[in-house]
Amino acid sequence: MSFQNSFDTLIFSFIERICKECDVKSKDGQQITPAELKMLWQNDTLNPGGDTVENMLAKLKKNKVGELRSMCKSKDLESVGKKYELITRLLNEAGHEVEAEDIKSILSTKKSQKKTKKSRIVLKKHPTLKDYFWHVETNFVMISKQEGVVGKIKENREGEPTVVPLEQEDYELAKKWNFPVLNGDCYEEN
Repeated sequence: MSFQNSFDTLIFSFIERICKECDVKSKDGQQITPAELKMLWQNDTLNPGGDTVENMLAKLKKNKVGELRSMCKSKDLESVGKKYELITRLLNEAGHEVEAEDIKSILSTKKSQKKTKKSRIVLKKHPTLKDYFWHVETNFVMISKQEGVVGKIKENREGEPTVVPLEQEDYELAKKWNFPVLNGDCYEEN
């Protein structure tokens, strides 16, 4: 945990305590919630005049559902529903006309982008051709990853796997997978 995270955790617990023990109100006399105080601590404003939808959305989506609910309650808005519904109410209350479905798609798009991982290339020792490593998805064989592709596996007439030379479309496939190709004594440029 970084110093900033530790410090923010300490401040947030202090904010929770202040809200429980003190009657903190805004200039217009409304009760200030812990979520609103956290936003103030993070140099955000409670109701930024002229703030764009994108900026407000970026600030609001950092909050947890419980914090969004308390913000809705403090503004006399309905405080039940999913995160995207609560954010929609808060944005609409601030003067921005947005649809709940738009907010839902924005929030789900951001999640799916985070979850995508770069796929790993897995080479296995071939069960029959013990001298080769085998890429199952392409049937390419290699002596080592550094030497690159030396051929591909095809079954002969007896049904046994054999290594055959690459064809033109195989070179394109090797390029797609970023495999070096061994052509005689040197690599062929993909």
